[in-house]
Amino acid sequence: MLPPQLLLDNDRDVAVDGPFYGPWAEEILSLPNFLQGIQVHEVYTEREVMRVRRAFHALCTQTDRKIGAVIYTIREEGILDNMILMFTSDHGDVLG
Repeated sequence: MLPPQLLLDNDRDVAVDGPFYGPWAEEILSLPNFLQGIQVHEVYTEREVMRVRRAFHALCTQTDRKIGAVIYTIREEGILDNMILMFTSDHGDVLG
């Protein structure tokens, strides 16, 4: 599912934060053994990386809006207090 172009365009000029790396990730040898073998096999330009991150953030915004619409409908129907709504997700699209 791709986010609508409007969501991508809204944040076109906004800087998107990069990944946070804790002090444990400063040197490859400080990582657990099973993570030391994971390496990036392709190099992307900064522009490509920012484009993917913006698309990811736009997709999150779209998901938030859809969940909001579901909650609004449930509230309008008067059944919110008798319902458990659960949303699960993974960590994202391997953005760092």
